[in-house]
Formats: sequence, structure tokens, C-alpha cells
Amino acid sequence: MTKLDTALPRPGDSSALLPPLPDGVELVRLDNGLELILAPDGAAPVVSAQAWCRAGSTDEGRWLGAGLSHVLEHMLFKGTTTRGAGRIDQEVQAAGGYMNAYTSFDRTVYWINVPNTGARVAVDILADILQHATLPEGELASELDVIRREMAMGNDDPGRFASRRLFETAYTRSPYRYPIIGLPDIFNRLTPADIAAYYAEKYAPNNCFMVVSGDFDPAAVREQVTAAFAGSPARSIPPSLVVPEPRQAAPREVWEERPVELAHLHLGWHVPDIRHPDTPVLDVLATLLGSGRSSRLYRTVREQSALAHSVSAWLYTPGPVGLVGVSAVTDASRAAAARDEILAEVERMRMELVPSVELAKAVRQFLVASLSSRKTMEGQAQDLGSSWMAAHDLNFSARYLDAVRRVTPEDIRRVAADYLTTSNRTVYGLLPTGSTSRAAATVVRRGESPVQKIILSNGLRLLVKEDHRLPFVDFRMSFAGGLPAESAAMAGITSLVARVQGKGTARRSADTLAHEIEGLGASLDPYAGHHTFGLGAEFLSQDFAAGLDLFIDVLRHPAWPDSSVEREREVQLAALRGQRDQLLQGAFKAMRRAMFGNTGYGLDPLGTEASLGRFQAADLRRHYNRLAVPANG
Repeated sequence: MTKLDTALPRPGDSSALLPPLPDGVELVRLDNGLELILAPDGAAPVVSAQAWCRAGSTDEGRWLGAGLSHVLEHMLFKGTTTRGAGRIDQEVQAAGGYMNAYTSFDRTVYWINVPNTGARVAVDILADILQHATLPEGELASELDVIRREMAMGNDDPGRFASRRLFETAYTRSPYRYPIIGLPDIFNRLTPADIAAYYAEKYAPNNCFMVVSGDFDPAAVREQVTAAFAGSPARSIPPSLVVPEPRQAAPREVWEERPVELAHLHLGWHVPDIRHPDTPVLDVLATLLGSGRSSRLYRTVREQSALAHSVSAWLYTPGPVGLVGVSAVTDASRAAAARDEILAEVERMRMELVPSVELAKAVRQFLVASLSSRKTMEGQAQDLGSSWMAAHDLNFSARYLDAVRRVTPEDIRRVAADYLTTSNRTVYGLLPTGSTSRAAATVVRRGESPVQKIILSNGLRLLVKEDHRLPFVDFRMSFAGGLPAESAAMAGITSLVARVQGKGTARRSADTLAHEIEGLGASLDPYAGHHTFGLGAEFLSQDFAAGLDLFIDVLRHPAWPDSSVEREREVQLAALRGQRDQLLQGAFKAMRRAMFGNTGYGLDPLGTEASLGRFQAADLRRHYNRLAVPANG
């Protein structure tokens, strides 16, 4: 067993002040090549243990497109040579834990979250499944049927189907064109022997690593893992030969029809992998374009032009050639116009410098979102594992955020001009049948405190918990309401209240509110559930006063503008129609109606076309004022 220190940055690097390892993190390599990443953190009595195998859907060799890695994700918790069927579930539950797994293009990850008293059990199970999984044939046959149903559900879901078709259109040679779950024709030819052989080939200790984060004893875990893998020597790993994607030379545009209610539109451009210096700039560019209510696409395509019910921008860098893109859901009649409006905003990025204030807001948004993902032990372990996979550098995410902080308006215009070109563009549109158109923050001292319950004189119950692991303040205001407070005639009003509540206050317009919130890199969102509704918010600690002012303003003084009521009514009606494409959701609705009738939980939270058509701003105001009172919160 060897403790490792990764290579220091070269003198002159802007990230040279960052250490090779994050504070308190330890990297160990066993003699057989297995790597162990230990991140002790006593802030909460919780441990997240994760096992990472460097084998995903692009590593399946002659079985490329079969979904072998995903099959193993389903199977490894089903039993080992020492743990029979169901035993792993029982041990995890007895330890008070929760387990799950996921597969991507280049990895399969298994994780168990437990109280600190269950850390030894979690680590032992993960070490066991990496070495001794039995892949019992009875369980295998059952899980293969489960995967076939997953494939069918993915094919029936318009959003998932359209996303898959974008990748199939944008990639012509790369294995990223194949769905991670596999293609049915190839998947159905797999035999138990094929699956067992893939497990034996890929799950060698020198092709895996483990991450443990939370409240545990590092020396004890080192000793436990070393003993658990004492009988597993390193093995030869065949190289994964990823076919390079040729440079795109001309735009691609595909429109398809299926029996769906709404149009799903995707635009994508090829970009480099995550280690390229342009990638942090592209992440900020995507944030500027389509992250939040003050983003360019939200303001122009959704709010001003009303060409889409939802629109967002994103960056996905799974390997050598990634994609930056824009996705929207709209009506079929507006799909082509939405595409053109999106492309007009992209062209502005290519030609004009982004104002410094707007850029600073986007950078702050991105930093806050990245830091938020590390609030839990699972998030911290995931961050370390992702950094190790991406760059063999446990401080890679910190260096990435450092690069994000240094992005300039000139950088944004340069990468937009370089990558968001016509020849590099892919457009995919899924339309209803018959409608085809041509057309850093610094983390302060860690600490914890118990939850305090305070009952105010007006009856409001206030719960307060202090936590200094990350520099955030979170608010959530909940009122009793939801479906039990609605009738058939008023069905859907709570959902519409939540949609409109954030559209301005007595002293702030919707645009002003969005700019103030996102200028703080914050989030502030009304919500509606089955039996509660209210308002949630998150701000950096340093912005407590400004954040609380915004939170109270939206909570106590919503403006209910008529224009927003009409726009959000249209969006909610579109969501109601979109439910017809969701077979499972339709079954749940029918079940609830049969159980509860036309009242309470038998109602649809989105309402009906008839009920939504009746609501006016005054109705929303009365409903909100009746329930949003201190004694009900």
C-alpha cells in the first residue's frame, strides 16, 4: 500500500496555489493497483462509500451498444459468493443506509450512504461486489426484463427519446451515439456467459477505485480495504479504443413526428473535453444563455416572445468530443420560430461582448451551483470521484472553478465564435404527428448545531439549524394547503399560484426580481405540493440581509400581474396536455381518482382545462391570502 501525492502544478500556473490534494484528503494505491480516496469529515455522523469502475457504455468492445455496463449496475447488488440473494439489501437496511448505482459513458458507480456506525458494513459490501459478484441466473433473467421495460419506457417518453435522438444525430462515429442502456437488438443477444466475462475483464482492482467521505477513521478503512483485496491481484485490462468523432463539416437538421402532444427541440454544437481550457468558458456561456429566469433565452424565448414553455442551455462533456446545447419544449406551431429565436441569441453571443455585470452574475450562479452539490457527504465523494476520473487530479474541480472565476467577456465571445458555428450545429426536433415544419466561495469553520423550534406570537413555527460546512443560507416557507384545500372547480389553483407568485411584487417587476436574485447567484422559487405550498430560497451567507429582503418581499407582497397569470396559465395547460404522453403518470392519476373520487387527493395538481380557464388574478390573490397566514405556516 502506497500513499500518493499527485504532481504539483507547473510554476506560473494560475492554479499553482492550490495544493495537489484537497485539505484532509488522502490518496492510497494498493499493490494490486486499486486506488482508495479518503475524505474524513466529522460535520455529520454520516458516511458515503462509493466504488467506481472505469467501465461504461463506451468500453464494451465487440459488444458496443449492448448496455453491458448497465446490466452489471443492476446485478452487482444481487449477491456475492458470501452474500446470497437479498442479503445485501438486508445488511444495508439493518445499518440504516441506502444504496444505489448509476452508469455513464465511461464509468459505473455504486454507492452506499449510511450512518457512521454502518461505515464498515458499507465498505465491506462494496469491496465484496467488486470482486465476488455471482450474477445469479435467476436474478439476471428478472433484471434483463426490467431493463427491457426501461428501454420501452424511454422510447415512450418524449423527452428521453428526443435527447437520445440528438446524440444519434450529432455523433456519427463516436460510441456516444449509442444509448447507455443499450440497443434492444444487441442487448437481446447477450448471454449469461457474455455478462460474466465482461465482469471478469473490467472489474479488476487496477481498473477500479473507492471513495469514502464522512465521519470515519481513515486508518481503519485503509486497513479494511487492504485486507479485503489481499487475494485480488492486478489483471491485464484490454484498452478501450474510442473511435474519434470526425469534425462536423456541415449543419445537420432532423425533424421527426411521433404521437406526442408537445414539440421537443434540441440544438447542439461539438466542443472539446472537460480538460480543455475552453470548457470552463463554455460552462459560463451556457449559464448566460439558459440558466435561470434572467438568462437570455428565458427572457426572450419564453417570456417576451412566448415561443416556448421551457428553455435551457447546457454543457455535456462525456469524453473527447462533448456538446454544448439548448433544449426547449414548445407547441408544434412555434417550433421553427423558437429555433430561429434561439439561434438569434446565439449569434449575439458570437458578435457582441457580454456586459461585465451580466457575466459576473452568471459566474456567481455557476459557482453557487457547483458548491451546492457538495453539501452532502455523497456530493463530496462524487466530486472527488469525478475529479479523479476526469483528470487524475483530486483538486481538478477546484482548479476548474478557479478558471471559471477568470472568464472574461472576450473569452465568451471568442469561444462562441469558435464553436457555435453553423457548420458545427445539429438541430433535432420531435413534433406531434402531422405537424412537421421545415422550417468560492471560501468554506468557513465546520460546525453543527441541533434544530431549534421557535413559535412566534402570531403562531408561525420557525425551525432553525446552524451549519457552517458551506457558505449558504437556506429558507423554506411552507403552508398547509395543496389538494385538500381545493375543490373540483378550483383544481390546479395552488400550482398556478406557485407559478405566478415569483413574477413580481408590489415594488419589484418580474425582470427586476430575477436580476436581483440571480445577481446574487441565488435561487428563490415558489412551489406547490400535494398538501403544502410555499417558497424556497438559497443565498450565500454574505448576502443574508439582501436575500431575506427578497424572500419576505415575494412572500408577503406578490403582485399577481394579469400578463403573468395568462402566460403561466398557458404553460400549465401545456404541462397538463403533456401528461398524456406519460403512461405511468396517467395510471397514477386514474388510481388516485378511483381511490379518492373527485376531491382532495383524487384531483390533478395541475387542474383541468376547464378549471384553469376560469382563474383570474383576483382568484389567485384570495386563495393565497386565505392560506398564506402565519398560523398555517
